[in-house]
Amino acid sequence: MSEDLVTIKRFTYVNESHVYEAGLVSENIFYYLKDKEMVSMDAFASNAIGGIKLQVRSAEVKRALLIIDEIDKNIKENEPPSELTVDKSKYKLILYDCHKCDSSKVYINQLHWFVDLFSSFSKRNHYCASCGYKWKQLKS
Repeated sequence: MSEDLVTIKRFTYVNESHVYEAGLVSENIFYYLKDKEMVSMDAFASNAIGGIKLQVRSAEVKRALLIIDEIDKNIKENEPPSELTVDKSKYKLILYDCHKCDSSKVYINQLHWFVDLFSSFSKRNHYCASCGYKWKQLKS
């Protein structure tokens, strides 16, 4: 039995596909990740070969796209903004956890690039968007 597979989404890295795989499995939709093994062996090859292609049967494309759109929507809703303004100061999201509540929604005071270049050893304002805690520490 030969069925046509249709590419409905592309990923640069293997780990990006895991959420979508779970969504399709839960709805009993057959899928195939084309070039997954190639990218697993050599991540730099991803751009050259067009990434990992999520493919589904042509008969299941509409159902699969609805699931993909729902997952994309949930990801965007739960993703914190990359920049934030607090007390007229701009903050940018960093990979750091709050000392008070362990939230990962921590921002650092954004400085002009020239000032930022020489501020490696000065204390910077940090702000937690979850609990509102503010503190100063060396740039992380």
